[in-house]
Amino acid sequence: GVWEAPTDSVEEVVKPDTKVEENEQEKASMHKKDQKTVTDMMAESMAEHRDKQKQRQEDMKVRKEILQGAEVICVTTMSAGGDILRDFNFQAVLIDEVAQA
Repeated sequence: GVWEAPTDSVEEVVKPDTKVEENEQEKASMHKKDQKTVTDMMAESMAEHRDKQKQRQEDMKVRKEILQGAEVICVTTMSAGGDILRDFNFQAVLIDEVAQA
């Protein structure tokens, strides 16, 4: 007689190949999702950075407006050399560094 493979054996042989292909497709799909997620995360991070930078610029503008309206400004020598006072011109400057001696 001629030997014939049972039907369920054929299915077992076919299913692993199909599962391997399905797994590969699933991995590829997940990789695309991961890439999209990384891209989305980068875009969100850049948007947050722009928002923070804009907020810092607005804060600096408000601070300068407040200082421009002041008659007297008291700062440490470290702060006096900072960005916020860079564009100011003063008629007089009093430096008190007695405590530093």
